[in-house]
Amino acid sequence: MSHRSRVACSITPLWEAETSQLLICFSLGPEDRYNYTTVKEDELNGWVLQGLQSFTKYKVIVQAFNNVGAGPASAGVIAMTAEAGQD
Repeated sequence: MSHRSRVACSITPLWEAETSQLLICFSLGPEDRYNYTTVKEDELNGWVLQGLQSFTKYKVIVQAFNNVGAGPASAGVIAMTAEAGQD
C-alpha cells in the first residue's frame, strides 16, 4: 500500500521585487523527472506540496517569474516527508 504525504513550504524574499508567481520544481532524485507547480504571489507565505510519497527525500527548487521573465533558479533544498501516519 502506498501512503501519500506532503511538505509544507514558505519563502522569505531577500528584497522587494515584483514577483507575480513562483515555479516550484520537486523530484525524488537526480534520475527522476521534476514535477512542476506554480505558486501565486498571495500564497508565498505558505503552500503545501501534496501527493508525495511518505518517508521520502525530495529536492525542491524555486524560481520566481513575472511579466519580464524568469529569474535564476535556487540551488534547491532537500525535504523529507513524514513516515506514514505521522503527517
